[in-house]
Parts: sequence; structure tokens; C-alpha cells
Amino acid sequence: MNTTLTRLRHIMRAFSAQRATFQRILANRLTTNQNLSPTVQQQLKKANLNHSQIEILSLVSQESELAYKALTDKVSFSQGMLSRYVARLVKLQLLEKVPLVDNKKAYNLKATDTGRFVAKLMIRSTKKKTLS
Repeated sequence: MNTTLTRLRHIMRAFSAQRATFQRILANRLTTNQNLSPTVQQQLKKANLNHSQIEILSLVSQESELAYKALTDKVSFSQGMLSRYVARLVKLQLLEKVPLVDNKKAYNLKATDTGRFVAKLMIRSTKKKTLS
């Protein structure tokens, strides 16, 4: 039992370190990129985006528009968490909600130009890291 707890603590520390590394890399890539205005750079640095939010941004940016329902099927976290993440990405103007004509409750998601740029930037950086 004690060994299991020790292993679990070790895994949690490693996960926390990996998350911190991801946050640092993301902040560095966003704040040193000349394609983003200083205002957007500062806004994104303060936002402290996490891996799940980048995953959402990436999935949506791969399509011209993605139905919210389709997105819920593609991610592994709860609908409540997805809703909070989407709201945050919309507030940061990385995603837009596109209302549907035939259904007032449902909507599609569309990445803004900045959202697509951020998603591509992170996809490129993770590919480089896994290839090295």
C-alpha cells in the first residue's frame, strides 16, 4: 500500500512538472511570436491556456466549422468542462459561436484567425518535440 502511494505521488509530481513545462513553452511561443500583436500576446500569456483548451482549439481549427455536439464526441472530458473551456476560448476571441438557423439552442464553433494561428503554432511545436 505504501509503495502504491509513493508511486502515485511520483506520477502526480511528474504530471505537474509536465504541465508546468507545457505552460512555459506555450507562453514562450505566444509571447515571442511577431505575428501576434503585443496586446494579444499579453492577453494569451495571462490566460494561461491548458492542454485541453489547446486540444479544443486544434480540433475546431481543423474544420471550417464544427458542431458543438460533434466536439463533445471528440474530447474525453465532461460536457460541463467542455462548456467552460469553450466559453473561455470565445471570451479570448480564439473561437466564435456560429448560431444555427434551424435550432436556437445549438451552435457550431469556428476558430478565429488568431485561434487557428495559436493552434498551428502549438501543433508545430509538439511535432518538433516528438521528432527530436
